[in-house]
Amino acid sequence: MKNALLLIFISFAFLGNSPFDRVKYVPPSTWKLLDKKNSDSVASCLNSVKKIKLKGHTLYANAVIRCYKVPEYIDINQADDIVSAHSGGAKYLLSAMDGNNWKTYLLTGDQDGEQYIMLYRIGIYKGLSFEFALGFPHDRSNKDAGAMKVLTLPSDLVVDEKISGIYCSPNEIKFFIDEFNSVCNSMEIDGMKTFQAKIILVDPPTDAKYFRDTTLSH
Repeated sequence: MKNALLLIFISFAFLGNSPFDRVKYVPPSTWKLLDKKNSDSVASCLNSVKKIKLKGHTLYANAVIRCYKVPEYIDINQADDIVSAHSGGAKYLLSAMDGNNWKTYLLTGDQDGEQYIMLYRIGIYKGLSFEFALGFPHDRSNKDAGAMKVLTLPSDLVVDEKISGIYCSPNEIKFFIDEFNSVCNSMEIDGMKTFQAKIILVDPPTDAKYFRDTTLSH
């Protein structure tokens, strides 16, 4: 069975009341719970989002919701290191700040010769980190350039822009964008929320600053 990169996530020592008591989120009713762990220091849920047929294979899109206690001095400035540790080796492409406590990321990676896209949301507030990652396969061999868009984040919120996003077919990924943005919009820590750094699709930029790795295309 082939699974999304985000199935590979850091493991924690589970000790016993849940950090979930401080957070709120609304998962889609179509998700299927695969695994759930709960303790007084960390809680996580692994969900199956969708099965996808790609090049004769059945691939899987999965989502992780995770929250856990962190030292009080940890804030959103340490988010890059946390996301890097929890994203299973996925390559950082782009991120966008969302107020003082939230950040959204766009990452990509390979598994079993296929490209996966990972969308990642993190909030850090008063000693708690609250994270949501959605990973799904992407057909990078799609050559229908006339219909292609760029998967990206709002340009006015982007941090340290090096590329503009991922070149992709909107028909293939709109479902995942909607799922991700819906869950992110519902995420709260102690009633604190904001969501402006949405994942969006835009026309390809004229300077071609987008990521399109065709190395493994067929």
